[in-house]
Amino acid sequence: LNAYLHAKWGASAGRLREFREALKRSSSAGSKKDWANAIAAAKEAKAAFPEHVASYEALGKIYAETKESSAAREELRQYAQRGGRAVWALKELARLEETAGDTKAAAAALQRLIYVAPVGDEELHKKLGEYY
Repeated sequence: LNAYLHAKWGASAGRLREFREALKRSSSAGSKKDWANAIAAAKEAKAAFPEHVASYEALGKIYAETKESSAAREELRQYAQRGGRAVWALKELARLEETAGDTKAAAAALQRLIYVAPVGDEELHKKLGEYY
C-alpha cells in the first residue's frame, strides 16, 4: 500500500498524518469562528497534501463564512477542478460565479451537480435551464 501511495501521490503520501491533523485543527477553529486559525490550519493541510480536495473545500467554506467572496470563489474553483463533489460547495461556487457576472462558469458548476446529484433538486434544473 505504501508503494502505491508514494507512486501515486509522491511526497504528499508521507504527509497524510500532518494533513489530517491540520484539517482537524481547521475544523475545530472554524466551529469556534476562530477564522484566522481555521484558515492557517487549512492552508497547512493544503500545503501538506495539495492533491486532496478537502483543504480546498475547507478554505472555500471559511472564506464564504467570512464573506471573502473572491477567495471563496478561487478555492471552490480549485475544489471543483480537482474533482470535488459536495453539493453545497458546487452550489456556492455557482452562486459566487453568478454574483461575479460569470454565468458560463456558474452553469459549469451546476452542470457538475447533474452528475453528483441528478434528482430531487428542481431548483438546480431550473437554474441551469436559465443559464443555458
